[in-house]
Amino acid sequence: MIFKENSLSLDFSNYKAKAGSLLLAEPFMNDGYFKRSVVLLAIHNEKEGSLGFIINKPIKNVSLADSIKIFSNAKDWPLYFGGPVQTSSLFYIHTLGDLVEDSKDLGHGIYFGGDFETIKQLVIKDEATPQDIKFFLGYSGWGEQQLEEEILNNSWLTTPARKELVFGKCIENTCWQKAIYHTPHFYVAHFPQNSMWN
Repeated sequence: MIFKENSLSLDFSNYKAKAGSLLLAEPFMNDGYFKRSVVLLAIHNEKEGSLGFIINKPIKNVSLADSIKIFSNAKDWPLYFGGPVQTSSLFYIHTLGDLVEDSKDLGHGIYFGGDFETIKQLVIKDEATPQDIKFFLGYSGWGEQQLEEEILNNSWLTTPARKELVFGKCIENTCWQKAIYHTPHFYVAHFPQNSMWN
């Protein structure tokens, strides 16, 4: 399917997804979880599936300290809704590289996972900030070939991640628009959220 709005065709299917990519929801996606979402892909394997985190949906009125008791000092740390899978589990990405053992390098200065004890101590001792580590409850997952099919159906546009976007103040539609500006489809950034709105 190619989206059409006022006779304009949008073909997002020329872009390949890979770990370290951002997935940008197509402008009129109305899915309750993914509407105007920006998803950082942390794992992508066409045969085994994909895993990523929605980076622009902070959980409203909930801080890291509110949800995870060991982080009682982290009252100013936002906690993000990473996706609808395993929503009671904590996940994290960071910019700390080799400082956190067993981290997966996603490129662009962004890392996924790694030794939780190191992460915990850095937060408890105030040696890291929300610009260094981003925490999520839950993740977004796709089965074998599922994400490729969704991209071919123009549900997602992919683009390389940018550290300043992923770890900056990346809130909902504003973040989605900023990410879209860095793609060849920048002109869709101001499309209304509902195709019936003019």
